[in-house]
Formats: sequence, structure tokens, C-alpha cells
Amino acid sequence: MERTQTTGREMEKLKSFYRSGAKKIEKKHRLVSAGNRFTAGTELARERSALVDTFIRKAAAMRGAVPRGIAFVALGGYGRRDLCPFSDIDLLVLHKPGVEDEAARFAEDVFYPLWDMNLELGHAVRTVEDCARLCEGDSVTLTSLLDCRLIAGDGKQFEALDGMLWGELMPALSKRFIDGKIAEAEKRREKFGSSVWMLEPNVKESEGSQRDLNTMLWIAQAKYKIKTFDDLLAKGVMSAKEFRITMKSMSFLLLVRSHLHYLAGRKQDRLIFDFQSDMARFFGYHDSSMKAVEKFMRVYYLRAGVVNEQFQRAVESVSAPRAPVRRAGVQHMGDGFTLSDGVVSVTGKNVFIKKPESLVRAFEHADRHDAEMSRYLRGLIRERAPLMDESMRQDAEFGRTFMRILKSGKNVFKTLSLMNRLRFLAHYIPEFGRIVCLMQHNAYHLYTVDIHSLFLVNEVEKLFKYRYEKEFPLLTKVAESVMCRETLYLACLFH
Repeated sequence: MERTQTTGREMEKLKSFYRSGAKKIEKKHRLVSAGNRFTAGTELARERSALVDTFIRKAAAMRGAVPRGIAFVALGGYGRRDLCPFSDIDLLVLHKPGVEDEAARFAEDVFYPLWDMNLELGHAVRTVEDCARLCEGDSVTLTSLLDCRLIAGDGKQFEALDGMLWGELMPALSKRFIDGKIAEAEKRREKFGSSVWMLEPNVKESEGSQRDLNTMLWIAQAKYKIKTFDDLLAKGVMSAKEFRITMKSMSFLLLVRSHLHYLAGRKQDRLIFDFQSDMARFFGYHDSSMKAVEKFMRVYYLRAGVVNEQFQRAVESVSAPRAPVRRAGVQHMGDGFTLSDGVVSVTGKNVFIKKPESLVRAFEHADRHDAEMSRYLRGLIRERAPLMDESMRQDAEFGRTFMRILKSGKNVFKTLSLMNRLRFLAHYIPEFGRIVCLMQHNAYHLYTVDIHSLFLVNEVEKLFKYRYEKEFPLLTKVAESVMCRETLYLACLFH
């Protein structure tokens, strides 16, 4: 009887510890200052993860020492220390063969306080051999284990798991795993939104979201056999600038997700219309000539656009053919441009310095040859676009090339979209730049103003290409009579 009362008091003390810790973290969250918003998201997520770590260790200690041969291992977002207020807590109870029942009983005693606190707990009881067998046919299990972290118990069991993962599984499954992650990302975009600029983005799963950053790391883990972004920096795979951008983006998205959870009082990862004004206030934005909510959402879209661009570069880096391109297969197109295997590139960064109009010619070459731009070329355009001045905008050859793309381009929508993505369009046409990533806070627009305008270009181009001949025969006939397509496309951009 006395033991039951003592256990009850200990249990209440444990729950009080967790509630107090969670309230302190929430208070820190709400007092985040403007100066540290790009680091606070990560710092607070780590504090939440550390709180759960201690909670689990204390719960285990109440039952005595964790038996030999049993270990509690954090998985997924909890393993990465990326916990938001109402995130799932994923745990693996790892045990040596022959003690499954003992491990399950002990785990249930440890988990009871977590369930009693209404924490969302996902768990499994497995041996190292179980994990290896499951990972061979289940990429979800393998992915969750890549972020595993020992919380309490037998360190030798964890070392065996870690050795199996990095010494056996990843070398054998890396190619299949990478291909699966890329395919999974495409399916995720179909489900949660294939555009960064949707009115109500899912901060965890949409294009340009936290999941893109997670997937970048998983792909890198498989390809380079590293564990963290810090390792990528140390190996020279990621530049210092890319590392800073990645860390700021992750922290920003974690802070947004966490505030969504607090606003909803539950797990909530979609930045719905009703929460956007509250989010803007939390981030310190105020109404002026532009609404506070529109300022915040513009920052969100810009940040998500950067994440999406990083993700695309990461995918391309692991998808590129390993065999070197034969020099005989490279076509030199003049002005320093090359074409090889359907990819336009340049011979060096001085191409745009010697001939500024080459900046727009890059898009013309890509369109004319139905080619993609190399990562190197896209990076150069991103660097050079902000340096565009009035003399370049007024340059006759520069303007003629741009208008030629509008007048006779094969894929005008695709080309203008790429120009927008690389911020060329915003710097070449400052008036258009003012609507980039600008959202209108109402229920009638699903996308930002710039994307809405580009979608109109797409619809008009479909009319010119007879894609709507059956659905809209009259409009198709009218499109046939348009003499200046370039003028109509410009009208679409500025409508």
C-alpha cells in the first residue's frame, strides 16, 4: 500500500516536472525577440527534445535501472531534436534476442506517464536483426533510423544498431534509398501542394517546407555517409553560405510550426488563412502601406523558395550521371554557351561580365533547344541578377532578346517561370519585382500575385498552341488573330 502511494506521488512529481518545463519553453517562445528569430526555432526545438529525454529517463529510473540488453532510442524528428509542441514522439525499444517480453513490460511501465500526459507516442519493440530485416523492404523504417539517438539503457545495443546502419545497410541500399526519397518527394508534392506559393502552405510537407530540408539530409546521408549538415560543411560538400542559409531556414520553419501548434492547441502544420494574421503579429510585423500579414507571408514564400531551390540542387547533385561527359558531345553555341546532353551551361563566370546581354540569352538558348540549365549556370544567374542596373534594362540587344522569347519562344510560361525562380524577372522589370511573393489576404486567390500572373501566361500560351481548341473554340480562333503575342504576354504579367 505504501509503495502505491509513493509511486503515485512520484508520478505526480514527474508529470509536474514535464508541465513546468513545457510552460517555460512556451514562455520563451512567446518572448522571442526579432534579433534571434532565425536561431530560436532550432534552440527551442532542442529544449523540447531535451525535456522529453529527461522525462523518459526519470520515468525509467522510477522503475529501477533499465535492464541490461535494453535501450530506449529516439527516432525521426525526436531523434533529430526537431520537436514542436505537439509533435509525435517516436521511440524504439531496442533489445537483445530473447528478452522481448521483458523489454515490452519495462517499456510499458516507462511509457505510462507519457500516455497519461496525452503525449503522442509512437513506439516499436525490436532487435537489431529485426530492424535490419525491416529496413531492407521499408524505406520509412530506414529513414526514421537514420536520425536515431540513444536516450537511455544499454549503449552496446545502440552501437550495434548504429554499426549495422552505417556499416552494412547504407552501403548496400544507398542508390535504391536515394531514388525512393526523390520519388517520395514527388508524391508528397502531389498530396500537399506542388507550389511554394500556395495561399495555405503546409509548413512541414509542402514544396519548400521542412520536409525538403529533411530529405536533403537523408539523401546526403545515403550518398556521403554523414549524419548531420555540420558533417556536410566539414567535408566541403556544402559551402559555408549554403550551410548558414540551411540552418536559418530550418530554424524559421520550426518557429512557424511551433507557433502554429500553440495557436491551434494541437498538432497543426498547415498555415491556414485564419492563423496568418496571428503569425504576422508574433513575428513583429505591423500594418503600413502593406498589411502585416502580407509582409510576413512574403517573407515565408521567399524563404520557402530558397529551400525549394536548395532541394532541387541536392536532387540534381545525386541524380547526375557518374560517367564524365565526352568532350565530343559538347556543342559550343557561341558567346561562351555550351549544350550537352540537353543541358545548357557556360564556359566560365566571365561570360556575363564581358557581355551582359548574355544573361537573357541563357534563357533563349534553353528555350530554343528544349534544354535545362545546369546548376552552375542557374547559380551564376542568381548571383548576377541583383547587379542588373538601368543601363542593362535600357540595352537594346538585351530588350530585343527578351521580346524575342515572348514572341517566338517554344515554352514561354516555362521560361518566364524560370526567370521568376532565379529572380531575373524581378530585377529586369522592377514593377514585376514588387509583386513577387506578394499574397492578397483573401479567400479568392490561391497563389501569390506573381504566380497568378504567370498562370495567366500559361493559359494564353495553351490557347496559342490549340490546347483548348475543343473546349474553347471561339477563344482559340481569337488567339489565332493576335498579331503581337509578346504584347499580350506582357499584359498578362501586369494585369
